[in-house]
This record gives sequence, C-alpha cells and structure tokens, in this order.
Amino acid sequence: MNEMSRPTAEAACTDGRYAFVIAGVSETTADIARLMKRQGSQFVIMDRDTRRGHQLTLELNTGNRGIAVFLPGDPADPADLDEAVEECRRCWAAPVMLLRAA
Repeated sequence: MNEMSRPTAEAACTDGRYAFVIAGVSETTADIARLMKRQGSQFVIMDRDTRRGHQLTLELNTGNRGIAVFLPGDPADPADLDEAVEECRRCWAAPVMLLRAA
C-alpha cells in the first residue's frame, strides 16, 4: 500500500466512509467524534465509565438515526478492543478506524 492510498483521519472526516471505535471518552475524543458526526460517520463508543460512555452516545445520536452504540469495556484490554472493532464492523459494515484517548 503506498502512502497516497492509506486512509487518514482527514479523509475519514471529509467523506464519512469510515466507522470509528472511540476507545476511551475524553474531551479530545468527544470533540473529534462531534466533528466526524457532522461528516456522516458512525461510532462504537467504549469506556469503563458507563455514565460518560452513555452520555457521549446519547449526544451523538440526538437528531440522528442511531449513529452510535455504547459498549462497556476497558480501552487498555486488547480483547475488549477486538470486541469493539468487531461490533463496529457488524453494526456499520464499513472500514474501521480506532481513536484512543491518551
């Protein structure tokens, strides 16, 4: 794969072709999700904090037709990340990009 054909966050933001796993809700990941929402993206939100995860999911779904789902889990656990990516593929049938909170 050459450098020109790699998917980038910029491309994902501008064409809505990708679904995203938000692995850990932070101010930064929530802001990026809000930006991508306006471009037509879909999301699986994963976080150990169910209140924070549900809150972002509800916000993203407000005024839309279910573009986000919440999956409780530990963003640091590889098995939980794999499950979130598979859920994203199952729900949205689109290439998946992973966005992790720092």
